Amino acid sequence: MSSIEPTTVTSICIGEKLAPFNPTSLEVVAIALEMLQIGASDIVYDLGCGDARFLIEVPDLLLS
Repeated sequence: MSSIEPTTVTSICIGEKLAPFNPTSLEVVAIALEMLQIGASDIVYDLGCGDARFLIEVPDLLLS
């Protein structure tokens, strides 16, 4: 069993960034949603760790 240094745990818990935030462009989101062919009866889950761009765009897609 490996041990984790307390300083490592502390730095992760207080918000040290492990990777940069690279949001998907709205153009790519639009292309992806078009390819998915989402309908009004579909349930959409966003499993990402971003800013919910896909979920925000789904209602706009369905209303257009």
